[in-house]
Amino acid sequence: MPLDFERGERARPKGHAILYFQAQGPQEQVLATYLVVPPVALNLAKYMPPLIASKFPLQEMQSVAAIPLPPVPEELPSRFFMRQLAEARDDDILFGGSLDAQDVAAALQAVSDAAQAYHALWLDFAATIEKEAPISAGDLGPFLYSMMSERERLAELAKLVGTLRYAVEGRASALVQEAIEQMRAIGQHLPEKYGLDELIRLACLPGEPGSQLSQLYMRRCYLLCDEDYRALEQIERQIKELQAQLGLADAPAGP
Repeated sequence: MPLDFERGERARPKGHAILYFQAQGPQEQVLATYLVVPPVALNLAKYMPPLIASKFPLQEMQSVAAIPLPPVPEELPSRFFMRQLAEARDDDILFGGSLDAQDVAAALQAVSDAAQAYHALWLDFAATIEKEAPISAGDLGPFLYSMMSERERLAELAKLVGTLRYAVEGRASALVQEAIEQMRAIGQHLPEKYGLDELIRLACLPGEPGSQLSQLYMRRCYLLCDEDYRALEQIERQIKELQAQLGLADAPAGP
């Protein structure tokens, strides 16, 4: 049967929907049931005793389509209540047409037909999910960084400094660029006082200078976070002195 989506998308069913009908008669009753497509295949034959299972067609027991709960639609207070409920639960809303509330057999058949149609739409959508590219950590990174505390972001930054140092020493240019991009993604959620560009520049220096200076600069970041300004003065002095000894004070920015 054709399903009228009043909420949700036919091409992207959620797998859970409020199916409602308009009761025939003078009163505008809203009769509804809830359709659920199990996200994991459910084979009833595995859970029924052989004696009982033999009384049911094997094909019907091997898989379950959209389960209607309850199997016969029950009255809801109003369409407004139904829509509020669907919004709160993020459900699809399906309109199944008019229905004689007194004809239980017809109600059962209408719900069954709608459940099969909704299940078919879900199967079509599920087939497209399998073909979609998996979400990478890089895709989730910006969202995750926005949920972290400032100190947690610094911890992730410190890990990436280690990755960047490893890539620089191994001359893995692709990994260098990837690490820098992730560091900049974190930097979008950090105040400018941490000096992300300078940290990247120092971490890109080859050899012992890059290792020492990037470690000192990360310590500087943590001291800024803790607002330990006395220790901060000392660490900044050490950074400047080491840069001067190595002749790196005016070194060009890294990639």
